[in-house]
Amino acid sequence: MNGVVVHKTNNSNVYNNTVYKNGEVPSDDDADWGSYGVDWKDALTVSRQKYTGIVVHSSTGVKVYNNISCAKNSSDKSFVLYTESGWPTSTADWGNNLPCNGTSVSSSNISSENWLTQADPLFNDPTNNSLGNRDYTLNVGSPAIDAGNNLYATANDINYITRPQGSSTDLGAYEHQNTWTGSTDTDWSNTDNWSTNFIPISDRSPVIPDVTNQPVISSNDGSSGIVTLKDITIKSGAELTLNKDASLTISGKLTNNGSLTLNSDSNEFSSLIVHGTSSGNITYNRYVNSLSGGTGWDLIGSPVNGLQISSFATTNDSPLATGNGSGAGDVGEYAIGTYDPSNNTWTNYTTSNVSTTQFTPGKGYQMATDSGATMAFTGTIDTDATETIAIESFTDASGRRWNLISNPYPSFITIGPNSTSNTFLEVNDDVIDASYVGVYGYDADNSNGSNYTIHNNTSSSKIAPGQGFFVAARSTTAANITFKEEMQTTSTGDDFISGDNMENTEVVLRIYNGGNAVGNTKLYFGNDLTLALDPGWDAGSYSQSASIMTRLVEEDEGYGMAINAMGLDAMENVVVPLVINQSTGQEFRINLHTSTIPDPNLYLEDIEEGTFTNLYESDFVYTPISDLSGVGRFFLHMTADTMSNGAVSTSMLNAYKEIDANYITIEGLATQPNETKVRLYNILGSEVLSTTLQNNMGIQKISTIGMATGIYIVELESGTDRLTKKLIIH
Repeated sequence: MNGVVVHKTNNSNVYNNTVYKNGEVPSDDDADWGSYGVDWKDALTVSRQKYTGIVVHSSTGVKVYNNISCAKNSSDKSFVLYTESGWPTSTADWGNNLPCNGTSVSSSNISSENWLTQADPLFNDPTNNSLGNRDYTLNVGSPAIDAGNNLYATANDINYITRPQGSSTDLGAYEHQNTWTGSTDTDWSNTDNWSTNFIPISDRSPVIPDVTNQPVISSNDGSSGIVTLKDITIKSGAELTLNKDASLTISGKLTNNGSLTLNSDSNEFSSLIVHGTSSGNITYNRYVNSLSGGTGWDLIGSPVNGLQISSFATTNDSPLATGNGSGAGDVGEYAIGTYDPSNNTWTNYTTSNVSTTQFTPGKGYQMATDSGATMAFTGTIDTDATETIAIESFTDASGRRWNLISNPYPSFITIGPNSTSNTFLEVNDDVIDASYVGVYGYDADNSNGSNYTIHNNTSSSKIAPGQGFFVAARSTTAANITFKEEMQTTSTGDDFISGDNMENTEVVLRIYNGGNAVGNTKLYFGNDLTLALDPGWDAGSYSQSASIMTRLVEEDEGYGMAINAMGLDAMENVVVPLVINQSTGQEFRINLHTSTIPDPNLYLEDIEEGTFTNLYESDFVYTPISDLSGVGRFFLHMTADTMSNGAVSTSMLNAYKEIDANYITIEGLATQPNETKVRLYNILGSEVLSTTLQNNMGIQKISTIGMATGIYIVELESGTDRLTKKLIIH
């Protein structure tokens, strides 16, 4: 008969309850008393007790706060303080409670409180004929909204909605979810557009209904465009839009029965992160480069799940380019294709072969539009803890190590150093080739001599939503690249189709043929780095025949490096082997493009010409009389001293061992006037090999088959030219 009763229980707390017209047993105040048509009710001659609300019965020290109580009849009591004979007088603190219209209270110490103004709480549907469909949530304008005392509120409501959702906690069991009204405009941060006149923040769970003005999140919302919520509900017919400069992070649940759209352009991409669960589709309008934008095409992956390629092509029929990019190609050929590293080929989808194929999460595709435009990717959000995609190196056959993958999320992901170890490189460095631990992004811009920009620990770049990129597989058997939910990060920046981004302590060299840049290479300096391979910091060149590269100073394995990372002390004292690949008669120019290092000089040494060029003062210009390739002739000197022609003669000899090779490679032999003696010593100093190589070939190999695994010292000697170097034999 009663609603909530504190029965002979001292020091109890009664917070945030909703009591609505309890009392199934008849009352003599009922209009149909004695004539219900129900035998047991009509047989009653004694009315029930008329305390159908919240009752404190023979109890002391009770706190009753933030409740809504609706008694059944006008003579029933919403709030009662009662003492049974022989018991200590009941005492209670009452605060911020709401009795419904037409009900009363009992006891003077209740009725004298000014917060007990009777009012209609404006429940959404408390009298539905179907008991299970009755709705006691608060409607917009309810006097119970923001009327509570936060000191005596439950942390969450009955549906685990965090309190408060507005400026203060609500009364009753249900916290009113701040509801978009759009009464003024579409601005997310306009308080007039919200039912509580309060902009939702990180622990709030707003509701977006179908109204005239639908909300748009922009760069001036949240924290510089980053809006964070607990949950969000988008009702049927409603729309929520994220502008290209906005980001939304949801720690709990996304319930989408309407429309959620993310926008982008050529240099800004909106971001959505859902840490909990998600229902319904989203649409990401993802910018895709044109066939003729820069050097054309783009590398893209789907930022949503469950999207058929044929459906995507139909939806985006107008901006999606067709053919193979040169106006040719099969009939019905889409500018959507896959890369096969086993034979280094690209294959586009056509109307005849696409069938019901879906975009594979984490897989990269080549893609292009007619003139640079956004294309709509519609599907579900990937909320799994991890997503994997297999990669494999085919360098043991006739293929390549490069695999095209993509960011599977509608958010950015972190590439390198961060406060968490869950970065893309940290998680995957054991499946990426150690000499190429990085993200190789196609930038469609060869103004620096390359269409690829390498992003690793030497930069702060992030991978944009749906961005495709290459990674180098370490193993000739398939292994999984893993994308983790923790990699996701809030950002609204650029993708890889962009310009230079100079940062940190580094030097960038470019090589030119005439006025055209044909290559570039970077020296990077940082704490705790070495002259040997630092995976994730050093990065091999995407093409090992690139026009300009460097080699590792120590433990060189023969890879040309696009990024050569070293310790800070190397800025003042290091000699770096420089690789230049140029044809006979082709004049080339090497330019110090950018530098953020202090004071030290940077000299380019040409051993054959006996010259030193300070690249801070002038470019190095040369026209070769024979093809230039490999290492041994050119070196970079980082030094605080001044150098002049003939001051130093760096050895043109070099030796290295590739990690999986069963031989040592000796370079620079053809530059020597005399034969070259080769000696190999083990770590104990014992000579294990001695041989002499003739200078009729530039490169020769010495077998290591049968040698024990360990550290060795190789010594090369040709006339006055001498080189001593450490090697590791596996």
